[in-house]
Amino acid sequence: MFFAVALQTLLATSGHAQVHLELDSVFCVGTQSLFYAERSAGSGSVFEYDVPPQAGYITENYTGTDGDSIWIQWGMTAGMYRIGVRELPAGYGQDATVCAGEWAYNNVYITEGVKPVFAQQAYRLCDRTGVQVSFNEDDFLNYWWSDTSIHNNKVVHPGIYELRAIDRNRCPSSATLTALPGITASLGNDTIICMPQFRLSVLDASANPEGTVYTWWSTEDELKGAVIKSGDDPYLSVYEHTLQRDVLYWVHAKYEECAAGDTAMIIACTPEEEDRWEIPNTITPNNDGQNDVWNIRQLQDYPNCEVEIFDRWGRRVFVARKGYTPPWDGKDMNGRALPVEAYYYIIKLNDGKQRSPLIGTIHIVK
Repeated sequence: MFFAVALQTLLATSGHAQVHLELDSVFCVGTQSLFYAERSAGSGSVFEYDVPPQAGYITENYTGTDGDSIWIQWGMTAGMYRIGVRELPAGYGQDATVCAGEWAYNNVYITEGVKPVFAQQAYRLCDRTGVQVSFNEDDFLNYWWSDTSIHNNKVVHPGIYELRAIDRNRCPSSATLTALPGITASLGNDTIICMPQFRLSVLDASANPEGTVYTWWSTEDELKGAVIKSGDDPYLSVYEHTLQRDVLYWVHAKYEECAAGDTAMIIACTPEEEDRWEIPNTITPNNDGQNDVWNIRQLQDYPNCEVEIFDRWGRRVFVARKGYTPPWDGKDMNGRALPVEAYYYIIKLNDGKQRSPLIGTIHIVK
């Protein structure tokens, strides 16, 4: 980046050359500027410059018919400096009647410029929608990202990105931003375990940052969803697993503003054969009149039944007490449509018999 500044000259009748500089100027550290000195009419003169070493140095000098041009490489130390020039007429140093022009000085301000300052040096991408990056936009005439995937300052992929900018003094600068991946909490597929002791682990916990907190629940704990364990251990040790009925476990991982969760059904090794239930595992709430609600035909025979549905983070999204009417339509308890995902259910028949609740997974598909 460079700036051209004219240095106008006039030749006095006494034989002294007089140089007049234009207004003070602001330049950026580490950049170059072009200065031009106009020669007095017919003088055949040359020019002498005074550039303080702290300010910078002349890199090139061009002498032409009408004047003189120099390139100045500004240094890296910000501040105010006085740059001088004077004209040496033809015959100076040989003819005693020819005098050098007077020095003319210009105040030059060297500035480091304004750098982009992000609200956060590192952002964590908690979900696929990305994060909106904020910085001191008003300080710049223009800016652009090194990666064209960033639109409207929204980062959607993990990585290191460079923001380049031009401030209002036209000084270039840049800053880097780190976008970190979110956290994950996968328990893998449902499985059959035929032993009273086992360990349930978050499979991808090594990718999560230190300090991630894992909270565990189970339908086996009195079927109330009470917390079994919470801490930084990405595993749950089970010591008294029942082999007679299905048990649902779920984990919620939390780090700063990011959260993730998953469920895993541990299927009974010796399932009860007392009842055969036909429970759909999918609904498609798209208002086409087919499979829009979760119909469970056999529940009409259990007027005191209780049905609860939870999302993968353990939040209850539906409850029906004293009968399953109306059936679940894929919305939460505030009437908002739920996203495509897997949910789990607990059905208590409440028919006076010592029955284990029915537990399973229901998927919303659109």
